[in-house]
Amino acid sequence: MEEVSVTEKHIADYRTIIGDAAYNEIVSLGKKLRGKRIAQVNATSYGGGVAELLHSIVPLMRDLGLDVTWFVLSGTPRFYDATKTIHNALQGSPVGLTPELESEYRQVNESNAAGFRDDFDTVVIHDPQPAPLVHLVERKGPWIWRCHIDLTTPNRGVLGALQPDLEGFDAAIFSARAYAPPEVRFKKLVVAPPAIDPLSPKNRELRDEERAAILSRFEFDRDRPVMSQVGRFDPWKDPLGVIDAYRLVKRTIPDVQLLMIGSMAKDDPEGWLWFERTTRHAGDDPDIHFLTDLRGVGAIEVNVLQ
Repeated sequence: MEEVSVTEKHIADYRTIIGDAAYNEIVSLGKKLRGKRIAQVNATSYGGGVAELLHSIVPLMRDLGLDVTWFVLSGTPRFYDATKTIHNALQGSPVGLTPELESEYRQVNESNAAGFRDDFDTVVIHDPQPAPLVHLVERKGPWIWRCHIDLTTPNRGVLGALQPDLEGFDAAIFSARAYAPPEVRFKKLVVAPPAIDPLSPKNRELRDEERAAILSRFEFDRDRPVMSQVGRFDPWKDPLGVIDAYRLVKRTIPDVQLLMIGSMAKDDPEGWLWFERTTRHAGDDPDIHFLTDLRGVGAIEVNVLQ
């Protein structure tokens, strides 16, 4: 596993946004937890929502006095093929794991476990990629599984294969109670609704000159109507359907343009396939613009474009 570096953040900068009551409550909780050692473990440090979340949460937890370390798994291309298959299956895809992919998934987790020593007060495991670690590491304190995906209609075969690992955690956190599959016997279930970081580059207020400088780098016409999608190139984001919807709109608003804004993540080998499918579906329409991290589109550019 590799440790991820993050930039500093300060909870005091959020006081005017969240109000004194919430700020004081957070600071009070931080005092009670000061010095606690927390490990956060996920699959990638860039390109996805979990990484974006951790780039905010980890430095804020540190500012409150907690000793937080963020680790990402070291994986192989076949491992990421396996975890993408799992990710899709847990959201309802009928395609399951082959024995070979399941073996790679287990072996890579075993390899990562061999280099991970649990000397933490709490370990937080994000999503299914590192879930087997719960039974592969000699544990010191509570382990929590944080699920960031919707498991309301999972592929039962894949969920069943993961169930022993998921039931090994001391608690599970979901974004909504309905997302937690009832057949998995979680020891404790916590609901934590999603939120944004209002001071992150993607969400912070920008000056007019900043916006103008960023927009000048892109070729679409700012004086014409725009539709956009922001997200990975992924079947669950339905980029082909977005293009179809744009074409319907274009029948009545001929000047409309479509911005397909996305990024490629280390743990998503399927992203390239869907990017290619999406560009083919777009054809040679000059009003469909692909704006990705390959062209320098990062968080602050997304802020302006959306």
